[in-house]
Order: sequence, then structure tokens, then C-alpha cells
Amino acid sequence: MVSDPLSFPCLLRPVASIRLIPSAVFFHVVVISVRRLRPPPPTVLARFHLGDMVDAWHNEGWWVGRYVRREGQKYTVFFENEAPANQHVSYPKSQIRVHQEWKELEEGGKWKYVKR
Repeated sequence: MVSDPLSFPCLLRPVASIRLIPSAVFFHVVVISVRRLRPPPPTVLARFHLGDMVDAWHNEGWWVGRYVRREGQKYTVFFENEAPANQHVSYPKSQIRVHQEWKELEEGGKWKYVKR
């Protein structure tokens, strides 16, 4: 039994090839412990330097990669171990952010900046 449960709906998109009910919206309820929730990381206004760890918004989630190049308004991120693994993908600046990691503390937790 999970203590302090919290549930929230997650929207599931039907697969086009097996749409049994046209324009149907499916929901799935996820239950997690409140202790596993954490606030979003604070916004950090910083210039990216080659090799910096960044988070990139990809496939409806944030993935960790390294900033490797800028071409005009596009920032290229290399993903080593994250999906899409071993790929270089370019993003607008609005889709990347400084990478931060959550550090669990006795009084809760805190986001810590990770440069390299």
C-alpha cells in the first residue's frame, strides 16, 4: 500500500490504426506517493557553454543531454544514454534548460545546478 497517495489523470492518445471509437479520449489514473512529488526546477537564466548538461523537451518529457553546438537560433543537444540515445537533435532555446538534479534532504529537498 502506498502511503499518502495522490492520483491524477494522464491523457492517453488512441493509436490511429486501432481507433475503435472516433474522437475518443482515454484517461489513465496514476497513483503515486506524495513524497515522490517535487516542485519544478527554478528557472535559471544562463548562457550555455559547450559541454554543459542541459534538459531538452523531447517527446513530451525532459531528457538530459549535452549542449554541443549552436546554429542560428537552434541549439544542438547530444543524448548519450537518454532517448533518443546517441543522437544529435536541434532545438529552439525555449525547449532547452539548464540541467538541475533533485537532492533529497531531511527537510524535503532542493534543486542543485549541474554544470558538467
